[in-house]
Amino acid sequence: MAGRSDPEIQERTTEITCPGADVLSDCRCRPAVERAFSGMLLKGCSESDALEVAERVYRYHHPELPVAQAREVVQIWVYRGQFH
Repeated sequence: MAGRSDPEIQERTTEITCPGADVLSDCRCRPAVERAFSGMLLKGCSESDALEVAERVYRYHHPELPVAQAREVVQIWVYRGQFH
């Protein structure tokens, strides 16, 4: 971003992540991810669009994680054992 120095970006990233959290159980961003997914579904969006939005929310909080890992975590959270 224009006008921002690296220390400012690092400080912001530190504020929004869940340091030391077990990513599958006690992450502070989990409610936001689940709300994003369910909210999109309630508005009539497709499941794939809702999942994409939930992944964006998760990646906002965890920019350090690879996209594939973020997708996996979000799917586990939003489907809560609904896998066949």
